[in-house]
Amino acid sequence: MTARTLCGVAAAARTLATLALTTCGSNSTAPTTPANPNPVVAARVVLAGGPIDIAARSNGTAFVTLNAANTVGVVDLGNATVTGSIAVGQVPTFVVFDGAGTTAYVSNQYSDNVGVIDVGQAMQVTADGAALFVTTNANRLYKVSLESKTVTDSLALPATSHHLLLNGNGTRLYVATRDGGSVLEVDPSDLAVLRTFTLGGRTQAMVFSPDLATLYVANEAKPLIQSINLTSGAVSDSVPLAGGANGLALSRDGTLLYASIIQGGEIQVVKRASKAVVATVVTGGVPRAVLFDAPRNQVAVANESGWVDVLR
Repeated sequence: MTARTLCGVAAAARTLATLALTTCGSNSTAPTTPANPNPVVAARVVLAGGPIDIAARSNGTAFVTLNAANTVGVVDLGNATVTGSIAVGQVPTFVVFDGAGTTAYVSNQYSDNVGVIDVGQAMQVTADGAALFVTTNANRLYKVSLESKTVTDSLALPATSHHLLLNGNGTRLYVATRDGGSVLEVDPSDLAVLRTFTLGGRTQAMVFSPDLATLYVANEAKPLIQSINLTSGAVSDSVPLAGGANGLALSRDGTLLYASIIQGGEIQVVKRASKAVVATVVTGGVPRAVLFDAPRNQVAVANESGWVDVLR
């Protein structure tokens, strides 16, 4: 696996925040059994270098950004083992796979670029408008054409964003503005802001409900998972938590939410129907990104203190 630079991205500002990708195809595979509402730490994979984000292919290969090591760690989630390391730019922060799982994109914060990792199979960028969305700590959202590898549009943001989320058909992009305490609904085609949802606090990771009618938002400055009704635009404080949440994931069967509590060193499991915390898993350290690994019906958590936990 090799990495190369996607030039022209955020040349004047740190490439800091998350990535979102419009592409064809999906790696998702539905589990055969319901998600476990009382998971435990089944395995711990040691990864020195400050794990921040995690993304996975359907075969269980996960990429973990190690921002203090300037590498991406490669982990087999099925066996909970480290299988490799890929040198990238300085302070890699977020990572996303394309729909085929053959190419990954990494935001290199202090290199001011996005790295492109060839996972090991041939990959052709489709000419159907596939785009990569990147945010920077200069409070700006960039749209990058994957065909020309150039910036095609940008949008000024009210604050730095660390989390982006595209809806299922790629017609809406949601931008959590972190210190701006809001979520923006953006048209990906022209980066027009369609709606602004004010939540207060510090908005972080987001996930959709299975029917895409509700957007759940982790709030780091409030001990809450908040929800946005995407039909009416109404915002509610859905789920009280033990502390401010950073990462957020939804089980493949849609019944459970998983929130990382970075100050408490724990993952709280929430039953979506009752909006109640049903389990707390103590991980220690500083848990960041949370990933639901659907094919294996388990949860993977990148912990900045130097490991990835697998919860089952």
